[in-house]
This record gives sequence, structure tokens and C-alpha cells, in this order.
Amino acid sequence: MIVAEPKGSPHTTAVELTAEALRAAFRPGWAVRGQDPVTLDDESEPEPDVVVAPGTHRDYRDAHPSQPALLVEVSESTLAFDRCYKGSVYARAGVARTIGS
Repeated sequence: MIVAEPKGSPHTTAVELTAEALRAAFRPGWAVRGQDPVTLDDESEPEPDVVVAPGTHRDYRDAHPSQPALLVEVSESTLAFDRCYKGSVYARAGVARTIGS
């Protein structure tokens, strides 16, 4: 379990604008999810700020996405933690690169 600091307005705005832009870019056939779990391996279900996964939201009614096309992390004050801890979780699962700001 990870204790998280409250999200500030700049973080929330960045996450929402990112999700909005990705919904416009990916169109139907892709689920753009905000701050919801992804199943990357048997040990971890991180909650990236934005995830783009193939299919629709209904496809994930019974299970979280396990093969996302894109993960986005927005870092207002936790960049070092996101790069070190979350980066290692994503790398262990074979995610090639995450986006941070």
C-alpha cells in the first residue's frame, strides 16, 4: 500500500486535459481511463493518472486492463518517486516508457 498526498489543482487539471486530448486522439475502440488500476503482473496493480487500453470501458467490467497501449503519470511534486518506484513497477511489467511532466 502506498500513502498518497492529496492531489493539487494543477495535477488534477493536467490529468483531465491529458485524458481529454487522448480521447480525441484515440477515438472509438480505445478506453481512456483516469486514475484506475491496471493489472501489469501478479504483484502489482498501479493506478496511473491516465491509461489508454484497447476496447471499451465495458470490456473491463470483470478485469482491469493488462495490456495498456499508453500509461501517463503526471507529477506535480512526486517526480523522483514516480520515476524510481513507479518506473521500476512499469519496467518490471515490460512497459517501455512512461510519460511524466
